[in-house]
Amino acid sequence: MNFKYHFLISLLIFHLLWIPIPELKYIELWIFAFLTTLPDIDLKIDQGSHRNFLTHSIIIPILWIFWIDSGIGLWFRMCFLLTISIHLLLDISFKKKGGSYTIKVLKWRLNYKGSTIYLSLNSILGVFIFILWIMLW
Repeated sequence: MNFKYHFLISLLIFHLLWIPIPELKYIELWIFAFLTTLPDIDLKIDQGSHRNFLTHSIIIPILWIFWIDSGIGLWFRMCFLLTISIHLLLDISFKKKGGSYTIKVLKWRLNYKGSTIYLSLNSILGVFIFILWIMLW
């Protein structure tokens, strides 16, 4: 999915989140919607190779939430986890594809099924952690 659709769909999702969570400021809705496009930075970093296993996973947000004390509030970091999870969810395709759809792990690529499972597990786990945090918050 391209930048425009990642941005618009995530903006809609964050607007829906804004209703039950009034602590979410309106400007943050736009910031998080923009951050949803962040995993595609691998297109620029890795000479056009799309879907790197680090940028298309929740590994970096999880490290930022639990192990790196950056001085940025937990609320923002948890929403960042949700933005990455939304991106991964929107990247899942149920039509058999190859090439840029597949996840690149170092010098190898996962096949279509492995890539779909990888994206699915990461997105579901990220959303689950966010919902669990909201419930316990």
